[in-house]
Amino acid sequence: MQDYAIIGALKLSYFLKDKINDEAFKHYARVLKSDVTKQMLYSATKSECNYDRYSTEIIKYRYKKIFEPCKKNKIAMICIELAILEYIDNSVNEIFKIITGNNERGVSLDLATKIAYPDELSVYFAKEIDEAKQIIEKILVYEAIYPDYIRNTYRMDITLMNYLNGIAESVICNNLEVSGSKNIGQGLSKNFGQYIRFHSYKDKIEELVLYTDDMMEICKRVERIAKSNEMCPVVHIIGERQTGKKFLVRHISKQLKHNVLIYEYEEPANGEEFVRLCQKIKRCMYLLESGLCIDIPEKFEMSEKNLKVRKNIIKIIKKIGGTSIFRNRSEKENIEIINDGENLELFVISDKNIKIHPYIDNAVCQFEMKKLNEIQSRKVWKTFICASLGENALHKINISEMAAKMNISIGNIKKIVQQMKYSGEDLIYDNRYISKLCYQALNDGRYDDIKHMDFLYQWEDLKLEVKQKSKIMDIYFQIKYKLKVYNEYGMKRHFQYGRCVSALFSGPSGTGKTMAVYVLANMLNLELYKVDLSKVVDKYIGETEKRLEEIFRKAEQSNMILFFDEADALFGKRSEVNDARDKYANTEVAYLLQRIEEFDGIVILATNYRENIDAAFMRRIKFEVRFTIPDKNIRYEIWKSVFGKKMKAEDIDFEYLSENFEFTGATIKNVVLNAVFKSVSQEIGLNMKHIIWAIQSEYEKNGKMVFKEEFGKYGYLIAD
Repeated sequence: MQDYAIIGALKLSYFLKDKINDEAFKHYARVLKSDVTKQMLYSATKSECNYDRYSTEIIKYRYKKIFEPCKKNKIAMICIELAILEYIDNSVNEIFKIITGNNERGVSLDLATKIAYPDELSVYFAKEIDEAKQIIEKILVYEAIYPDYIRNTYRMDITLMNYLNGIAESVICNNLEVSGSKNIGQGLSKNFGQYIRFHSYKDKIEELVLYTDDMMEICKRVERIAKSNEMCPVVHIIGERQTGKKFLVRHISKQLKHNVLIYEYEEPANGEEFVRLCQKIKRCMYLLESGLCIDIPEKFEMSEKNLKVRKNIIKIIKKIGGTSIFRNRSEKENIEIINDGENLELFVISDKNIKIHPYIDNAVCQFEMKKLNEIQSRKVWKTFICASLGENALHKINISEMAAKMNISIGNIKKIVQQMKYSGEDLIYDNRYISKLCYQALNDGRYDDIKHMDFLYQWEDLKLEVKQKSKIMDIYFQIKYKLKVYNEYGMKRHFQYGRCVSALFSGPSGTGKTMAVYVLANMLNLELYKVDLSKVVDKYIGETEKRLEEIFRKAEQSNMILFFDEADALFGKRSEVNDARDKYANTEVAYLLQRIEEFDGIVILATNYRENIDAAFMRRIKFEVRFTIPDKNIRYEIWKSVFGKKMKAEDIDFEYLSENFEFTGATIKNVVLNAVFKSVSQEIGLNMKHIIWAIQSEYEKNGKMVFKEEFGKYGYLIAD
């Protein structure tokens, strides 16, 4: 590298020989030589392209890649030589300033043109200057940017130094620092290297579990587009998080035998930083002979910045994926470089909210990684379990149930199986434990509008009439055998939408509606999430729908039971439109009607006021269970069950209690709880006196007058 700095210094000295005096040469003696001759310059430059002098093949190849394109462009060669000189000794900037009058650090095309053609006007070399610009922007980095690009200054940086010293590609990418603009007061550098990862096509990579045929077809299309000698092909891969988009990109690149840089998009602070970043990325692509993959993080996909991000991505594609300087030129055939790194494919990976195709001229190959169907999910579970836990584990884990129950992406399945690998053997084969791992993997903390509910109620805890229990069992069977009926029996073809299992539990407070939901969740081994209406309903127009959409999306992904308590607050009757608020309240109801019809999951609504529910909802609800005040026989069961096995109940008159007090299940539980506390505080066994006291307290709490006569044979226990 030092040899090129010496040649640059000689060319600079020769140019200044008749332009500065001996005193100036003496002042800059560390850089300039006053006795330089044309013969001395010729001898030095003669060995400039002798690459055999370098110690390793990789260094030899890299020097060749940098300097071979400059052999026919004197301006570009001088720019790079002087940039190396400036990197070694930055005092040379004072000399550059004398020649060009430019105060900025670094070399410019103006400077190099003056040195290359000292007796000519630069206007005569416009074509060569333009080609020199294209060359050096793939090798050097911007220092200062001007409207007239001939005045732009460039410099060598640590990335190029590492490259020429044979440092590994992954290290080279780590130093993509982008300086701020001095004109807008941003002197600090931002390291974009932390967002970029280099992947060699020679690296070993796990085999694809799915999409092998799709990957091969994408490769064929990319090759056909590349052969057309037009702008580079763009591959847009669409999918949600953890679906394996980056993994597919790496496999496509490996099949094409191309390296790839994966850039996790980070928004530049301003326009100048964006220009600098694009230039540095394009340079890395050239130096490392890599395609580029722009990974758009989820924080940009669903935000108000979506439009700005899309515009920036399109600008990157146009700046990086445009026409190469070597394209359509016969000179390219004379350059002995295996790959100029410019005609390689560009990837964009995002969710479906980012649109690319309509806004660029490049040929676009678009592929969507959709949610796994049951067959695909089963295959993924099987592959990862065999790899991590061995084939014997397949006989102990119900893969079919997991595939049918949970709509989980490839990446999350892999994480879950890895976590199972380090769990105890008693947990590995516990379906309940595996289900919890699945829900943990899906819970990314974004959905604070729903609350996970976990109760241990079982079927025998539910004290209802036979008719009510029968309807709950109908709901259970429809959820349990949903996939079997729609897939194996072919009913999915006839029901393209409207497959939501929806139920309305209506009735007075305390009659067991919420408890029945908990029992269903436990019977089905599904997680239950309760929608927090206080966080969902928003006074700002449109916000409620946005929050509900996020909730439904999460529910679709994880096959959870979505529980709307006090549902009449959201699903209430539509009113006449008297003002803007009425109009948008009705819009919310209309949105919910449509979303439930599209929803392919489980929704249970509970309300104390059935008459307030909009009739249009009732038409879309598949099941309704009406909960009523329990009759004497059910009340007897509830009284008995609340006491359980741990409390002595010999002195409790269950017949009397169930006959005389028309309480709901919730009220009975409150009465027993208060009575137990009273007995414990008195350090005596629970008896009817405690129960009567608790009933009296319940009446008084609700503002009801208490008369001894109402309590019959136990009226004497009523406190005055």
